[in-house]
Amino acid sequence: MTLHPKEHWEVPQETARIAHASLNKLLDIMLLRFSEKKLIKNRGKQRTDSTQMIAAVRQVNRLELVGETLRAALNEIALLAPEWLTQRISEDWCKRYRWRIDNYRLPKTTKEREQMAHQIGLDRHYLLNAVWESNDEGLELSNLLKSSPIILQILWLNSKNCWYFAANN
Repeated sequence: MTLHPKEHWEVPQETARIAHASLNKLLDIMLLRFSEKKLIKNRGKQRTDSTQMIAAVRQVNRLELVGETLRAALNEIALLAPEWLTQRISEDWCKRYRWRIDNYRLPKTTKEREQMAHQIGLDRHYLLNAVWESNDEGLELSNLLKSSPIILQILWLNSKNCWYFAANN
């Protein structure tokens, strides 16, 4: 069943009406939550394809992506070489990357988000260099870069937020 039929008789009108009402109700609930969190201003009618809305979601998604990518790499290294990792990172890293990085834990202001992106960029650069330069035999860190973290490197290279803030600060 589709909500966008080619012919109007393909979907019963009642089903389409209920689906449309559900979407509107969901949008209303989301807008109410966004308004409560001061993510949007209370104005007239809100649109889901608003340029500002899409840009804000994109920025949050990128910050979550780079943060979670670094967190995943740290977790993988911790499994392969826990002693190696603890010798190279500080307590601050544990505080920053202990929990999932999601919108709930992200800073609320643009300046704080920029600072977070900058810090993730610096941490990412430090960690990647430490792994590349590591000559610890038997730790299998060289295999780390041959497996899934190569995908993480590509994601990091494509994440403009970290590179931009790390390069300009």
